[in-house]
Amino acid sequence: MACYSMPVHVMVCPDLLCQETEPAPPCSGFIPATGRLLLQHCIPSTPVPAWLPSRLQAPRMEAIKKKMQMLKLDKENALDRAEQAEAEQKQAEERSKQLEDELAAMQKKLKGTEDELDKYSEALKDAQEKLELAEKKAADVLGGSMILMTLKSTAPSSDKC
Repeated sequence: MACYSMPVHVMVCPDLLCQETEPAPPCSGFIPATGRLLLQHCIPSTPVPAWLPSRLQAPRMEAIKKKMQMLKLDKENALDRAEQAEAEQKQAEERSKQLEDELAAMQKKLKGTEDELDKYSEALKDAQEKLELAEKKAADVLGGSMILMTLKSTAPSSDKC
């Protein structure tokens, strides 16, 4: 049957005005015996006409208010998550800067330690060279002393003559 918009009396199912999950079937059509157009399961995405009684508009408005409250809550939750993410990012950046500063301090300390190592290695090398020279001189002196002692012991004594 085709739907007509002739009659003044309209009956709408108010429970189905706020449902948006299932597609609504077309209106059931004109009922000739009563002279009324029965609109069942109206499509919820269509605006409610101003000529409908306020008792039929109220469920639709309640659904809109609930939807707006849900959207506000979603927005607030998203803003909270964004603020939390920004705070975490700021903490991570501060920690990164702190670690970079610590790394720079450690590198500076390492450079100082390497310089000290070079200085003490050079001093050790100089000390070892001096020790070798002293040992050679000591060996030469000891060798010379041994030669003298040998010469003295093998030489004829001049006192006996």
